[in-house]
Amino acid sequence: MSSALKELFPTVKRRPRTLHVERAERTSASFLRVLSSKDKARGIAKRLPEAFVHFGSGTIKNYEHLRRAVSYIARNGNITLEKADKSLLAGKADYDSELYKWKLSQTIPDQGGSLSHARRLILSMPAGTPEDKFKNACRKWANDTLSGYEFVLGFHTASTDQKTNQPHCHIIVSTIGKDGKRMHIDNQTRDAMREHFVACLKDFGIEATATRRWSRGKVLKGVPISEIHNERKFASSQERAKAHAIARKKERLRAKDKQIQSVISAFKEGRNIEDTPGITKIKKNREKLLQLVSKAIAELEQSGNSEDLKIAAGLKDYYKTLGPVESLSQRTLRELRETQRNNQKQADHIRRMQAMKKRKNGLER
Repeated sequence: MSSALKELFPTVKRRPRTLHVERAERTSASFLRVLSSKDKARGIAKRLPEAFVHFGSGTIKNYEHLRRAVSYIARNGNITLEKADKSLLAGKADYDSELYKWKLSQTIPDQGGSLSHARRLILSMPAGTPEDKFKNACRKWANDTLSGYEFVLGFHTASTDQKTNQPHCHIIVSTIGKDGKRMHIDNQTRDAMREHFVACLKDFGIEATATRRWSRGKVLKGVPISEIHNERKFASSQERAKAHAIARKKERLRAKDKQIQSVISAFKEGRNIEDTPGITKIKKNREKLLQLVSKAIAELEQSGNSEDLKIAAGLKDYYKTLGPVESLSQRTLRELRETQRNNQKQADHIRRMQAMKKRKNGLER
């Protein structure tokens, strides 16, 4: 195996045991299936979609919060939930009854509380992913990785939820196992659980991959899920949540306004926006990444293997298309200037066409 390829697409160092606590049931699923470096390189070369697994913090500390969290994924009873034993919770009365059992077995306080009793997980794939296959993969993943814990699944897909076109699965899982031990997921296990989701998707005919942002050359991050939920708090009846959301929104608006003013100023003055220390660091990392990519491609090509040659060609094609390393302000400024140049070209073209038309009309007279 190429040493550069291993560095570019590192594998999980050990094959972590799942969070399986019923040790008598040792099956092939008692160890997670992780991706090799070549699997990840192949995924990038083929431009496979990235499997998304979000591990929410264990902030569900009381019964009231647990009911709200489950009510959200059930859309207040409009979406049928599934239990760990595959039985269905078809309405609010069903899941309230199930959660009350959790409350009694774990001694969950009605309000307040200092210890986590449940946490949120989200599995997601891009729009267009076959819904039935996606659901089966999610069920398998949950059974493989969360065996020994109570959990409920809620699927939000285009056919069940008008608010989404990207299939995703919400999971609320108890953080206290059937053996009384508390759930702990370290970073390495998170990576392995994400890669195991890729394996589960493949079991049902869906191709995906799971790689680091750095390996893919991604620079700008998307909007964090915490910020998306923060926006939704405006619909909440809780004044505390509203106040927090308003304060966060004001803070973001001030930051955005500062960015906009810096872009406008640079655009008017015809100057560039200086690199921040963060962008300077990312540029150095990009150089390191491309050097590593070149080495990995060379090693794959030297192997002479037909599959390796295909992967090398795919990697070349992918990394050629990486955008420049720039901040959001720098990108906005670049796009403004490109728009200005395009508008100027279009205006020049229109003037030329008008001049040609005038000359033609003059000759005809």
